[in-house]
Amino acid sequence: MFKEISAEQAKKLLTNKRIVLLDVRTKDEYQEQHLDHSINIDIHSDDFEAKVKKLDKEKVYLVFCRSGNRSSAALDIMKRLGFKDVICVIGWIFD
Repeated sequence: MFKEISAEQAKKLLTNKRIVLLDVRTKDEYQEQHLDHSINIDIHSDDFEAKVKKLDKEKVYLVFCRSGNRSSAALDIMKRLGFKDVICVIGWIFD
């Protein structure tokens, strides 16, 4: 399943223990504010794909950034790398 959802829809999924929270913002953005138990892999880092390849492809990922642009790009990369369930958040999840 590959889909895009709003930040409001995503907030309802945050308590789901099956979902891995993947924050694709920069390290500095992540340090300013992040969701508990989230993983931070900067989509603009040179080793983004290498780090993502190490993740379990069988898990469900909720991917987010600030606006949805980077998370949409991450969804495309993860799809190409063989991930099965990736949900992209469009919008700012911290409101």
